Amino acid sequence: MLVLTKVDKAICDPVRLKQILDGKLFPLRALGYFAVVTGVDGTTEATIDQIQTHEAQVLKTSELFRTGLLKSDQLGTRNMCETVSTTFWNLVKSSLKGELAKLNDNLFALG
Repeated sequence: MLVLTKVDKAICDPVRLKQILDGKLFPLRALGYFAVVTGVDGTTEATIDQIQTHEAQVLKTSELFRTGLLKSDQLGTRNMCETVSTTFWNLVKSSLKGELAKLNDNLFALG
């Protein structure tokens, strides 16, 4: 997973940022590419809720993100966490299906 942090501090070209988030500048075998805001200006004591509120405000108001050039599901820690969670549970489900099949085979062999 590629995560661009502190994108609220970055002065960059939206086209270049799109290339990064599309995996064209740094092509990786990644679960996803995300742009996040990791703090609140002027404080090191911000709570997670305060940081998330600040991040939502930045993503809502910044021209860099409002252009529609970037995919909204690649923006913000909430979207990143949802992707990680979904991927994790899909892996768990897939693994459990295989384990259940083995268990059924063992039970059949015993029965």
